[in-house]
Amino acid sequence: IAFTFLKTVGLLSRILLGLEVAGAEEISKIKRPFLVCPNHQSYLDPFIVSGAYPYDVMKNTFSDGAIEYFQSGFMQSVARLINVIPIDPDTQLLKAIKASATGLKHGKVLNIFPEGERTFDGDLNEFKKGAAILATELDLPIVPVALDGLYKVWARSSNKISLAKVKVRFGKPFYPKEIVDASMDDEAKYQPVTAHLSQPIQTILDEMRKPKPKNGECVWEGV
Repeated sequence: IAFTFLKTVGLLSRILLGLEVAGAEEISKIKRPFLVCPNHQSYLDPFIVSGAYPYDVMKNTFSDGAIEYFQSGFMQSVARLINVIPIDPDTQLLKAIKASATGLKHGKVLNIFPEGERTFDGDLNEFKKGAAILATELDLPIVPVALDGLYKVWARSSNKISLAKVKVRFGKPFYPKEIVDASMDDEAKYQPVTAHLSQPIQTILDEMRKPKPKNGECVWEGV
């Protein structure tokens, strides 16, 4: 049911929002468990990202979600449908990390938004270190994902949904051990992993936002 729902969301997004997805084949090449880390632009993000997954990945995916959004009976049903664990990020951070670690140790795929909150204007917020902690301590790969346009579809400051072009691009996975020195202290290890995660997402966003040249027009770098 969830797979059908997410694929329907993806189809409607292609029709109404001109959704473009690139690089999703990367996640089919990785052996579970692993983390998928997109930037966060709207409430629609997890549906758009998960809608790009093949069935085997989707059925083994789970997410942490802020409990404030899952208070009603309907939203609790949605949480169960798409495997969201409602967590209070202010008072249950340790619980969230433990719950995520348990799922990963059982071979699942974790969708986690490192910013922890939606952007107002499409720019990246500061990344939190939760994803880096999990990936570093469990020695798991991270797949960076760049989303763009969703902050225009459902802005953080608005309850109105608008039509806008949406793009999703999956980046190359990496292991924290490729970034950090094993002799580093824990806190020292998490920072470079977090920075390395944000860098490709920002690079992909910049690339996706470059204006396309008009027919017959040449665009030279630096001009």
